[in-house]
Amino acid sequence: MTPTLVTAPASLPVSLEDVKDHCRLPPDQTIEDTLLQGYISAATAHLDGYNGILGRCMVTQTWAVPFKCWDYRMVLPFPNVQSVALTYRDTDEIERVFSADNYNLLPGPLGGEVWMKPSITRPSLGDDHPYPITATIVAGWTEVPDDLKQAILMLVASWYEHREAITDIRAVPVPFGYAEIIAKYRWVRP
Repeated sequence: MTPTLVTAPASLPVSLEDVKDHCRLPPDQTIEDTLLQGYISAATAHLDGYNGILGRCMVTQTWAVPFKCWDYRMVLPFPNVQSVALTYRDTDEIERVFSADNYNLLPGPLGGEVWMKPSITRPSLGDDHPYPITATIVAGWTEVPDDLKQAILMLVASWYEHREAITDIRAVPVPFGYAEIIAKYRWVRP
């Protein structure tokens, strides 16, 4: 069950202006804006989404999650799911929408969970597709926690200050406190 990113976040958790302020760079100094923007994108990608080390979505984004069959409980791969819509391929291989009246989205210890209502009849699925059910989920915070924004700023500032990760003398560690900040948000998939 590997999800596919459908719609990337509309914005990054921190702005170029936030980074310049954090690094004590003049706002009108633009010569390294492209470099700094790249660091912001890289730091965000390092943390965010299915492949990020947090294992969760930071900024609101949309993912498609495939399922092989109906179950009374379908576990989603992210803990902070805002909404879900289910579609399926019927026996004629036509994609259909499964009514949201038939299930509930609930938080769970393993991630967001789709719980089928006990009274519903699950539609028959087509055989020509290995994953005939798709959960399209919107996940992420509407407002990224301030300490996670701080972690990104710390990482970007460290990369800006230390352009090479390894020197002849020593390896440059991650900024002090960075690991502690992200540890409380790290979510490990079951």
